[in-house]
Amino acid sequence: MNDGHRTLVVDPTSSGKLFAERLIAHGYDVDVLFTTPIPEPFVAGAKEVREVVGDARCRFVDMRPGDWTDSDCEAVIRGAWGYVVAGAESGIAAADHARELLGLHPRNDFSVRQARYDKFAAQKTLESRGLSHVKSRLVVSPNDVQTVEEYPVIVKPVDSAGTDGVCLVNGHAELSEYVTAALGSTNAMCRDISSLVIQEVVQGDEYVVDGAVVNGIPTAISVGVYRKTWSQGFPVYKSLTWLTEHEVPRYGELIEYLRECLGALGVRVGCFHFEAFDRGSEWTMMEVGLRPHGGGHPLYTETLTGGISQVSVELATCLGGEVAIDGLPRLGIRGRVVFFAVDQQSTVISDPRERIGSAPYVLESHIAVSPGDAVTPPKSLFDTFALGFAVITGDTWDELETREVNVRALFAGCFSAAV
Repeated sequence: MNDGHRTLVVDPTSSGKLFAERLIAHGYDVDVLFTTPIPEPFVAGAKEVREVVGDARCRFVDMRPGDWTDSDCEAVIRGAWGYVVAGAESGIAAADHARELLGLHPRNDFSVRQARYDKFAAQKTLESRGLSHVKSRLVVSPNDVQTVEEYPVIVKPVDSAGTDGVCLVNGHAELSEYVTAALGSTNAMCRDISSLVIQEVVQGDEYVVDGAVVNGIPTAISVGVYRKTWSQGFPVYKSLTWLTEHEVPRYGELIEYLRECLGALGVRVGCFHFEAFDRGSEWTMMEVGLRPHGGGHPLYTETLTGGISQVSVELATCLGGEVAIDGLPRLGIRGRVVFFAVDQQSTVISDPRERIGSAPYVLESHIAVSPGDAVTPPKSLFDTFALGFAVITGDTWDELETREVNVRALFAGCFSAAV
């Protein structure tokens, strides 16, 4: 049992910074393994962690464990860490490899590791176990798209993080153009794209389950539902709302299915970010990341639950404490992430940060545009996150509805239509 004094955190960027910062704040020794090259969006966060941890406790290794040198592997073994945490998508494979080198228990099943990092292999693994899955085909050459007949389809790199490189395409010419451009390019995690997966567009409401393995059992800590709309003929995300257990349709079935999926993928330790569709008669996993929800999401969850998140639960497990979770933690207040968009080509005329940040019901906001910027409506489901978002709170669902309208009005008031 790890006492927290010897913990290795792999890629503590994005929400993963919380692991390193909180362990150090409690007086524990923390070492950090950064996989290289560090993706540009994470460079600033990595610098912050290095300042907190100290360069002497940081080591850099190739992002592909198969390319680690003997000295890299020996350094991990010498570290004798009692617990390994994956802080971001880029560190999942390295964390698995470190656990294997250290002989830790529990550790994820190494024999099916590819299915945990490869979105095509993941779906094929579910299919082989008789579990609901997304119809998928592997693409390694532009010639592989010649036999695609049903559109629209989703196409994405097999090892992308989040929405990076994900595209909804409506016809053969568009698909062929995308595949030709994507193969051989480099994604946001600095990985060369050598293969893509083409998937059916799944119908139904999309849910996200954030959780952690507790006493060997994958346990949900929060569940959210995406709301979508149409813009200029394209589907886009509008919001993500935290739900109570009773608001999740067939909650018991969802958790049973989640555990079957993670069991098939050999998941036995750590956080998970599980995305699934409610298809009415069954749940279907779109994908899963074995790391905390990014963008600070665990912090927002802690505000809503009074301190409980997937990060706090995994930290308790890391420190060897007793963790008891009986159902979803209660939401003391309601919360919703509102994603911003414009419905016509516009120009920013005043700073949205000031107007939105001053609203008393806004927990936090991140805005990616400034006065003078020209912006356009989203042209894909995955353009949703380009302009920014606000996390709003309220006492009831109806209050969230009203405040979403209000915060969107604040955002819209910062733009003028382009002439």
